[in-house]
Amino acid sequence: MMDEILRQRSIVTSLSSVINSIGDDEEVEDREDDGEDNGTDSSHWSELGEGEEEDDDSGDDSGENSGGEDENDEDYLPERSTTRQRPRSPSPPAQLVKEEELSHSSVQPTSSTCSQSSVPTCTSERGRTAQRGKATQKRSRRRIPASAPLPEWQRSNWQPKDIPFTASPGLAGAAATMDSDKPVDFVELFLTDEFIDNIVKQTNLYAQQSIEAAQRHSVHSRTQAWKPVTVPEMKKFLGLIFLTGIVKKPELEMYWSTDEVLSTPYYSKVMSRNRFQIILRFLHFNDNNAVQADNTDKLHKIRPVVDYLISKFKELYQPAKNISIDEGMLLWRGRLVFKVYNPLKPVKYGIKSYILCDSQTGYCFNMKPYAGESTPLGDTVVQLLDRLSGHGYKLYMDNYYNSVSLCQRLLHLKTHVCGTLRKNRGEPEDFQTLTKAELKNGQG
Repeated sequence: MMDEILRQRSIVTSLSSVINSIGDDEEVEDREDDGEDNGTDSSHWSELGEGEEEDDDSGDDSGENSGGEDENDEDYLPERSTTRQRPRSPSPPAQLVKEEELSHSSVQPTSSTCSQSSVPTCTSERGRTAQRGKATQKRSRRRIPASAPLPEWQRSNWQPKDIPFTASPGLAGAAATMDSDKPVDFVELFLTDEFIDNIVKQTNLYAQQSIEAAQRHSVHSRTQAWKPVTVPEMKKFLGLIFLTGIVKKPELEMYWSTDEVLSTPYYSKVMSRNRFQIILRFLHFNDNNAVQADNTDKLHKIRPVVDYLISKFKELYQPAKNISIDEGMLLWRGRLVFKVYNPLKPVKYGIKSYILCDSQTGYCFNMKPYAGESTPLGDTVVQLLDRLSGHGYKLYMDNYYNSVSLCQRLLHLKTHVCGTLRKNRGEPEDFQTLTKAELKNGQG
């Protein structure tokens, strides 16, 4: 029996020594933090919020509350504690206690107080400010107060101005009255005899000017066998040009090859190789002598063709209500002063054009080839709209074109706009202070 009592006492003594050593370390730390008796620097007070205060109970455990629970502990332990509870140091083991008294020893949780200031910061008994309060303060600066009026773009009952659609989409002009299902008839709506006749005239004129300008010709020169081209012959020539886009070969002469592996008999049946090559040499679309000396149009050699085809695009079809604008690339890797390069496009090298299309059918209504000119994008968009403005169309475009000033300009032209917006294109101030986390679905 005596051995059992001595063993229990030794266990109690060891536990009391360990707890006492922990309590002493924490008491020293508390005093260093509070700066009450040792005159340490108290600069950490600056982290407290305005109106906050610390508890004066800095861990004075001289023995007043060491023997058991204080009589005011029931009032001292409300549901105010918001920090993690930690044990206070027990009284020094001046005398041995029984095991049943050890279970009732003074182990008090530390209290904590929450500030009532405008910034929700919480401080513990030791006066440390929770870092969570600073983060909350920074985030609260960027939020819109609940009492502030909502910006116009957030109002759920706001509706855009309704502009009635007054156009009649569909085929127009000669395409609306044509009764045929042959592809060649539709091609001739764009490549009319008038268009081909102009090419024939300019080709024959350029051939004559070139032959006259040459001082001498070789006896075996193909120019000696030149004869003026006709409209039916020019149609055959253009047909063979289109066919090379389907039947592809590395060299032009291979289309007239007599090799049974490489031969394409259709080409030699339509036109001989020499005739095709000489027409290709003198092919022309505009009179060089008619160009003014101060002309700055880099597309003047093909300007009649471009203007004529675009006029036919607009004449034969009226787009539906939804239209879109974007860039298109014509593949070209040869020498050209206004050739562009874009690594993000499927066709990286070529001639860029601004194109307005019907969103429903993909029909090209209007286009503007880029030749290095510095025209404002807003003017380019208005030029592409042409006769569509004023009929209530809905224009879709990306942030390369879109801007607040352009939207206002198009609204006066009775045209709706839908598209993304860059921050340097007149973004409203309400948008600049918002983050993606503060936007709801459908507002980003």
